Amino acid sequence: MLGECNRLGDDSAAHAATAVGTGSPSLAPPASFHVASVAIENAVGTASPRLAPPRSPSPHDLLRHTHAFLRRMVAAGADLIYPPICTLCRREGLESRSEGLCADCTAELTLQPRLETTTRHGAMPCWTLLTYEGRTREAIGRWKRGGDLILGAALCQTFARHTPPWLHGEIVVPVPGHPARRRQRGFEPAALLASALAPGRGRLVPSALHRTPRSLPQSELDRGQRLVNARHAFAATTPKRFTGRRVLLVDDVRTTGASLEICAQRLREAGAATVLLAALAQTP
Repeated sequence: MLGECNRLGDDSAAHAATAVGTGSPSLAPPASFHVASVAIENAVGTASPRLAPPRSPSPHDLLRHTHAFLRRMVAAGADLIYPPICTLCRREGLESRSEGLCADCTAELTLQPRLETTTRHGAMPCWTLLTYEGRTREAIGRWKRGGDLILGAALCQTFARHTPPWLHGEIVVPVPGHPARRRQRGFEPAALLASALAPGRGRLVPSALHRTPRSLPQSELDRGQRLVNARHAFAATTPKRFTGRRVLLVDDVRTTGASLEICAQRLREAGAATVLLAALAQTP
């Protein structure tokens, strides 16, 4: 009797082992469970970023944050001692010196966003924000010819704030100005506009195009002369950089569109897949 009971017990144990083993599809863990477990182990590993000690700030980081803090403190102190004024009408009332323009002068700027498609060198959309007349013409003239960089910064901020989000590229490129104008002003208006527009829209490459030495300033030419001069005025510096890329090309004032279109053509010849055009203002 005792031997029979032992035999029955052994048979029951063997049956239970078979039921919970790999031969029981209802009780065995699914293969996906094992794959997920391995994936979690590989993702977490022994060096989980949640368990890693925080990185100590480098001396460069500390210096950068200190400089930013001091700039904010100096700007706040200057605003208290010398209340910020509008760079166009010279009246007080701005909350911060960085605003540049008061609400009245901003309203007087001829904000007329327009989108045109140029077809002279292939279909390319060209977006402009302002109409180059009245208060807008005065403001841009004081910036470009008078060297009012605070007013220029306000125009750049206005341009970046109102440019639609779809206008972006992998690379943001300014139309290069004439070397004589650059030496005279000490800055490039199109480069400053591109720099204001680049954050969140693409990588700024200010030297992607260059002006050929014998070209003339476009502002000194009539429409026909501008078209002829522009054909030989621009060239790409490193053509391989643009292969297959989407490029956003930026200028300050679009008159005939010759500079923008020739620059866009040079970028396409250098391999750019798409070129979008944007300018601060368009002549009426």
